[in-house]
Amino acid sequence: MMSRKSRKPRQRPLARRSPDKADPGRNGSTPRSDDGDERGRAAERALPPVPGVDLGQVARCYAAAVPRVLAAPRWRAIGADLMVLGLLVFLNAMVGRRIGELPSASPPSAVLVAVAVYLAVVAGGCGLLFLTARSLRTRPDTVDLTVPRSSRVWAVLATQGQHAWVLLAMAISTLPLAVVTVLGLGFDTLRIVARDGNVIFGAAGVVGFVDWLRLVADGMGGIRGTGRPRPLDRVATQLTVVAASVRRAADDPEAIDHADVRWWVGSLERSARDAGRFALRSVPWWDWEARHAAHLDGLRLAAVVRAHKTPLTRAMSGDDFAKVANSLTAGLDAWSRGDFAALVRNAPEVTRRARLRPVLARLGPPAILIGSGIVLPLLPPLNAAPEAAASARTALLVGAAMVLATGSAQQAPDYLKTVLEKTVLPK
Repeated sequence: MMSRKSRKPRQRPLARRSPDKADPGRNGSTPRSDDGDERGRAAERALPPVPGVDLGQVARCYAAAVPRVLAAPRWRAIGADLMVLGLLVFLNAMVGRRIGELPSASPPSAVLVAVAVYLAVVAGGCGLLFLTARSLRTRPDTVDLTVPRSSRVWAVLATQGQHAWVLLAMAISTLPLAVVTVLGLGFDTLRIVARDGNVIFGAAGVVGFVDWLRLVADGMGGIRGTGRPRPLDRVATQLTVVAASVRRAADDPEAIDHADVRWWVGSLERSARDAGRFALRSVPWWDWEARHAAHLDGLRLAAVVRAHKTPLTRAMSGDDFAKVANSLTAGLDAWSRGDFAALVRNAPEVTRRARLRPVLARLGPPAILIGSGIVLPLLPPLNAAPEAAASARTALLVGAAMVLATGSAQQAPDYLKTVLEKTVLPK
């Protein structure tokens, strides 16, 4: 690795798309036939020559998979986006209306609390909307070698279309309210700004809903135009971009810095997550035995993909980068031949991890303490002693917070026993 000051300029992308060519990942239009040729040529030039690997076949399969991946709708992300957008607009309307109804005699502390709640609702909702918007469309530069790589934030805003403007409008609508509150310009000004901010926020929500409808229409059109992606299309296209980029690093390792390695490792992790679920969509949800087998196959493939992360993080020479690029290319060759056994030949033994067990182990004891803090003060003898009930409730809630913060689940019985001994069962 070389210092950022002496770093050589990045290489230009292998090929650039002409301005008149359609981009199926952005507008849902049908790609021109020469787009596939361009992608195929780019893949054949970018991937390293590996003995026994037919780069021409890999390039053809890659060029055919990219349009399917870019045009494929992500229905879960689209559904989650609509839920977050609707909930955010509803909560904003409720809280904003409460602020507008504050009486002029309200103490400053009540105004600050109301505005803080409003800003927290908007900030949290916009954050969730940003996360869902990241998954609405596939970023072209992560799967298409003919698209130049761009910065992370700009790439998200550039590929999300009107959703980016919706987020900006929602964020901007809260700034005047915060400024008026901090400067203390009076209740009348506060109510006017809250009302106008609600109007802007609602208009942004309408624009976001229209963009959501367009996403659904584009998704349906993409399925009709290019067909659905095959099970490993997304994984293979992502790995092709990583392999090509790592191959360039092998040719010029001094031009690589930590940001490049982080991008590769992040891309491999996203590919591994996609690989872990690649076969589940083909299995009925009620066939648990088949789903278990499909999940294990996905986990094995995901383990093979993740195995390339460590060699990348400790690579120090061109040969180290070349080994990773060659290994990824060999895996792409097995994908192009449809040889799943070759893909997972070197996979380690994997087991399904229980998803709910760690969550229940962490949240179960605090939930019991919180429930006890709610129920016990309502039961005799605490219901006849308000001070003792309040003390027990506070102790149990504090204990729940401590157990949740420290992760010491074994302390929960001690908290509950102590509270019972001091309040319910006094000596």
